Amino acid sequence: MLQPLWHDNHETARKARARIASIIDFAMAKDWRPEGLNPARWRGNLDKLLGRRPVEAATKHYPALPWEQMPAFMAALRQREAMAARMLELVIYSACRSNEACGALWGEMDLDRGVWTIPAARAKAGAEHRVALSPAAVAMLRGLLPSNDKLGAADPVFPNARGKLHSNMAMAALLDRMQEGTANGKPRWRDADGRAITVHGMRSAFRDWAGETTAHPREVVEGALSHRVGDKTERAYARGDLFTRRARLMADWADYLGKAPAMVVTIERELRRPPKRSRKASQPKPYRRGPGRPVRERGFPHHAVPTDFMRKALRRR
Repeated sequence: MLQPLWHDNHETARKARARIASIIDFAMAKDWRPEGLNPARWRGNLDKLLGRRPVEAATKHYPALPWEQMPAFMAALRQREAMAARMLELVIYSACRSNEACGALWGEMDLDRGVWTIPAARAKAGAEHRVALSPAAVAMLRGLLPSNDKLGAADPVFPNARGKLHSNMAMAALLDRMQEGTANGKPRWRDADGRAITVHGMRSAFRDWAGETTAHPREVVEGALSHRVGDKTERAYARGDLFTRRARLMADWADYLGKAPAMVVTIERELRRPPKRSRKASQPKPYRRGPGRPVRERGFPHHAVPTDFMRKALRRR
């Protein structure tokens, strides 16, 4: 089962093997299966059969939209009225992970202070993470508040039609709908290689924008992405989360996303050919002496200018 996926879809195969191994270990601990070698064990078993991780799998990244196109994408996203569109807006504004936005609860939001506290149980790093919400993100979330006062801490911020939590596929399906209507067959929103963008790629667009266009320190940007910076010893001394500086970073990001999309105007210069000169206009004008008629002498054309030397030469003939 794993061998066909090991090279084509390595990450899925790796997660499937680890979960199968955990299930078999649990079954043996409950005496539901006779003790022995776990057939899904990696070390000393499948590592000899499947081999190491393919090199090409390690260099493949999620398709991400270039950061220069993010304002245009946000303008198109705001035209969508689906709840998945608002959820994707929070992912972009906060640079959070998709599963964190799907499971967001109103009890985690402090809109007055602009803080979204993700509990350790839902955070990938296993530690509580405070997300700095920009004024634009807070305004978007306030627009989702119900008109009545019946709002509990366990209520989802982005409920589906049944009032339950959305799945990650809601935003993926939204991106598929936003790709519709292209005439050339290529995705409308694509990365530099022409691949259709993904939800997780929005975090990469934020990272590229912050690294290439701002002077915010690296540890502030990585903290906004909920990444661990430094080794264990360095993290033991750096106990702050740089929330104030991250709040300024996210405000700058929201201001950039709110800019009007750049318009490309093609200026075509009209090519004007010089007017054709008539044959008559190309001839030299006759020499005039004052207001009188042109000088006409024997042996000279009307446009020639006679000189004393020429006059003497004609008299000798």
